[in-house]
Amino acid sequence: MKDYRIVNLTIDSLTKGMQLFKNIKELSFPGVLLDSAYCYKFPKIFKEHCRAQHLIEEEKEQLVEFSGKQYVPRNGWNVYEFKAEFARQGVDKTCSVFDTVTCWNTKDTLCASYPQRVYIPHSIKANKYLVVKCSNFRCKNRFPALTFYYKAKKSSLWRAAQIAQGLMNNSCDEDEQFLQAIGETNPEGSEIFIFDARTQINAYANRATGGGLEKESNYLNCKVMFGHIHGINTVNTSYKTLKKTCMDFSKLVSSKFTAKIDSSGWYHLVRKQIKC
Repeated sequence: MKDYRIVNLTIDSLTKGMQLFKNIKELSFPGVLLDSAYCYKFPKIFKEHCRAQHLIEEEKEQLVEFSGKQYVPRNGWNVYEFKAEFARQGVDKTCSVFDTVTCWNTKDTLCASYPQRVYIPHSIKANKYLVVKCSNFRCKNRFPALTFYYKAKKSSLWRAAQIAQGLMNNSCDEDEQFLQAIGETNPEGSEIFIFDARTQINAYANRATGGGLEKESNYLNCKVMFGHIHGINTVNTSYKTLKKTCMDFSKLVSSKFTAKIDSSGWYHLVRKQIKC
């Protein structure tokens, strides 16, 4: 269930169980071929970019328990296929609302911590000055970049770092225009929701170190929402606990495994983001 409660069903035959599973899948994802979803395609892509590696005995055991094979990625950047993934979502040659921009190469660096190419609104692709100014106004130059496109509704998800608002309450016209261009990629002209994973108190406190948050009065048709996650250290600790628990699965009885997963706090963090 969405809130991670577990429902146990008693079904008197395997045939009925398989039919129930098929019905639920078809009702949950009408007209969708699930095999094309990234969560199904990723394991196949991952295996193609793996190789055997010499590991200490303990690591070998953990990898065998977790994945069944002693493999690690050859090159993490190659596991993710930029063009193939966005083409799957509907961002291809027939889609005219987005265009690619190069984040780094041998001559220039727009954002060193992004993949080499990302999608931005087509309407601002030619305005390199605007993109650079927006990049400079965001922490670590992480300007808004497309991460997911829902073609049926023409809605999209974008990621970006916090703005450099600071104690002087700085603003950037180019950054505001960038977000307006994102809103215009949806012909319905929907409101833009800016999801800030931090607590509101932390967002305001970050102004003291040069960060900050978007002011709704400056950004047209934008609404800021907070995820109430206290900090990146909380997320890192939770993830490491979850990972260790999964790697040690065979050493734990079922009840202890469930309790450790719950105590990691990972589901709680995911629930907060989904709820927002």
